[in-house]
Amino acid sequence: MQGLIKDIARREEYALATDGRGVLCLVDDASPTGGATMTVDAPGGITGDNFGNRFIIPGMWIGFVNPTTGALRADILKVLSCSSDGTSITMSGTPPWRRTTTTSSRSPVRA
Repeated sequence: MQGLIKDIARREEYALATDGRGVLCLVDDASPTGGATMTVDAPGGITGDNFGNRFIIPGMWIGFVNPTTGALRADILKVLSCSSDGTSITMSGTPPWRRTTTTSSRSPVRA
């Protein structure tokens, strides 16, 4: 029961603190590595380098918004783990755009 209360509190914090677009954080990789682990910052899309994975939970399915067009990208992946220092997430695969483009400020959103 205690875990449920913490989960609800986290979701409530997210709902009250964000602007309604559903942005969980920003991907902060200046050059793509082609890997499934991504550096993140700006929890909830709010500027700041601290604890970027705050609103992401392992097992959550997330998609990514193209910052140029604002459109949701086709690749939706499952979060496998979140780093304890709050700086990265590991996905179930590598999004195709991560292999070829600069990924700075991509916006993960809940799918």
